[in-house]
Amino acid sequence: MSDSSGGYCPICERSYGPDADRCPVHGFLFQNRDALRPGVVIDGAYEILQRLGAGGMGETYLVRHAFLGENLVLKRVRPELAEDPLYQQSFLREAHSLAALRRLPRVVEIRNAWQTREGYLVLLLEYVEGGNLLHWLDTARGGGPLEVLEAVAIAADLAKALAAAHAVGILHRDVKPQNVLMRQLEGGGLQLKLCDFGLAVQRVEEMTRQGATTAHMGTPGYAAPEQYVLPSQEQDARVDVFGLGMTLYRLVAGRLPWEASAASWPLACKEQQRKSLKKLRPALARERWLENLLVRLTAVERDDRIGTAAEALELMQEALAAPARVVRPQPRVPAPAGLQPNRRSTRRLALAASGLAVIALMLGGWLALQSPEARLRLDSFLANHLGRKAPGNPPVQVEPGKQAPLSHPPAPAVVPGGGIPAESAGQEEPDGTELSRAERLLQQGDYPAAIELFQRALASDPASARARDGLKRATDAKATEDLVFGRGGTKKSVRRK
Repeated sequence: MSDSSGGYCPICERSYGPDADRCPVHGFLFQNRDALRPGVVIDGAYEILQRLGAGGMGETYLVRHAFLGENLVLKRVRPELAEDPLYQQSFLREAHSLAALRRLPRVVEIRNAWQTREGYLVLLLEYVEGGNLLHWLDTARGGGPLEVLEAVAIAADLAKALAAAHAVGILHRDVKPQNVLMRQLEGGGLQLKLCDFGLAVQRVEEMTRQGATTAHMGTPGYAAPEQYVLPSQEQDARVDVFGLGMTLYRLVAGRLPWEASAASWPLACKEQQRKSLKKLRPALARERWLENLLVRLTAVERDDRIGTAAEALELMQEALAAPARVVRPQPRVPAPAGLQPNRRSTRRLALAASGLAVIALMLGGWLALQSPEARLRLDSFLANHLGRKAPGNPPVQVEPGKQAPLSHPPAPAVVPGGGIPAESAGQEEPDGTELSRAERLLQQGDYPAAIELFQRALASDPASARARDGLKRATDAKATEDLVFGRGGTKKSVRRK
């Protein structure tokens, strides 16, 4: 029972005098300060096994259900704060927050909440055997920092839990490794559980106005600077994003970018220079993307910070989906000072490389023309489309008194931007004009357009020998041009007079 100082009922939010040991309206028992010792059975059902620890507001015990044999965690307000109405209200609100998050897989599950026969407010929570994240780092991982991808994967799981809480309107406001529980799964993986929502709905301005002895506004090193100066109703998801970023700092670097006591923490964030990731852990000097992510998560000015846990989660998932981003490139070995090229030698090297490339191209073309098929195509190309006879062909016989025929008719002018001769533009052409146009395009060297027209003529008249022969000549010419100038290359067209 309580002593003669009376007490406060958080349900009706009223204080009562020293003669009252319970609320006359709700029957709420005013708590005493007796310690819970191992072996004590709470309300005939929960046996105290050991004290697990204490936080800013509550203390936790490992208990066993006397009938089911299940291990659970019992949490109550710390004895020295048991009769403080603000802490009692905050304790009840934590129960409400956990009840709203009961079905989330990454939030510790609440099983029950009540006032014991001795007058204590208690929460009954699931027991996570692995301990908190800080304990796991110190024991299972030797206390050192984690590999980058492993740390980002854990932070991404934490971001999922925070995003789910924000979706139902609950801020945690005390995100840190001590409030992240780690359970080892049978398959070898880890399951993360976010716990301790004691500050989730606590109102800073109420605590200050009513003269609370200790104002819990978050943990120095992890609390966002605005948690110390803004009333709770003006705080938003960015306070949890800050704690998420500082937790990721602890995972990847083993340290935090600022160091300060509780009293100087807000000023340290604003006045001390942030330690770079390179200084905190030199092995991560090349992880610029990670440095950028951490700076955005923990920006001192909240307007510069990532806005939501969901956005932070998306960035982390992008990093996990593209692990090549976090693979450090091999360091470049610098050349001795005497071998460092100057600008003049660099230009000479570039010219020499260009000359070698031209020689290689010419040699490749010569080698390609050594096959009989390639030579035959080149002969056809020279004879039919460049106005020359192929080497080795007999000269043209000219009858006496007559002029030697032209190897090909002169090319008509071409309309700029099109493949249609100017002389045919705007005129009605006779039958067979498609084949005539194809022939002209072939003579002009526009082989793709000629091939298209010959194919169209064959489609309308499959028996046309002229179209079939023209298509073969255009195809051979195109293949030869590709062989000489390279596929996809450009050939400067010379208009013949």
